[in-house]
Amino acid sequence: MFHALGGFNSITLNDLKSMKTAGFNSLWLMGIWDVGPKVRTISKRYGSDFQGSPFAIRDYRISEDLGTEKEF
Repeated sequence: MFHALGGFNSITLNDLKSMKTAGFNSLWLMGIWDVGPKVRTISKRYGSDFQGSPFAIRDYRISEDLGTEKEF
C-alpha cells in the first residue's frame, strides 16, 4: 500500500486499520526527515513529483512538508 504525500494529518484511522487488516504490523516511514533544497532541485530532473532522496538528510527533524513533530 502506498500513501501519497499529504502530511501526517492526511493519514486516517481507517488507513491504519486497512494496513493492519492487510497483515502489516509495522510502518517504515521513509523520507520523514528534512531534505535540503539542493537535493530537491536535483531530484526534479527525474520527475516533477520527486521530493529528494530519503537518504539525503539535511537534518534529523520532521520535514515541514509532512507536518509538525506533534502531528507525527
